[in-house]
Amino acid sequence: DLERRKLLKCAYDRTFHVKENLVPSIFSVEEVRDQVRNKIASEAGVEPKAIVIDVPTVPSVPYHHSDLLEPMEIPVFQKTRTGEKIPLRLSDISSVFDVLRGFINILRVYTDEKHLEKVAAASAKVIGGTPSSAKISF
Repeated sequence: DLERRKLLKCAYDRTFHVKENLVPSIFSVEEVRDQVRNKIASEAGVEPKAIVIDVPTVPSVPYHHSDLLEPMEIPVFQKTRTGEKIPLRLSDISSVFDVLRGFINILRVYTDEKHLEKVAAASAKVIGGTPSSAKISF
């Protein structure tokens, strides 16, 4: 199957922007992942072994560039008239950045192509569709 590119397809994808490790800590428990997988499989009418749940066991995208600054802090510089660079913290310059920084955790459900639509619908029903915080109303 690998040579013919019959690979698993992503049926469901949900991103959690949180500063806490709630999602990874819940889904790091194998029994919880198995329960969710089994419920999705039952809802989709497929065997549980046809479904793979991929979740981070550590935050997916922690930005950490050096030991001199806090994790998730982005260094910026201000140049003086003499050309000297003064290091600054982006969170000191912009409160918007301070609010937005955190972790991105991505939960994905994979299956083979023939079960893709059924597993996608079942995953959205079991785990949830687009969170209300991500929806835009007109």
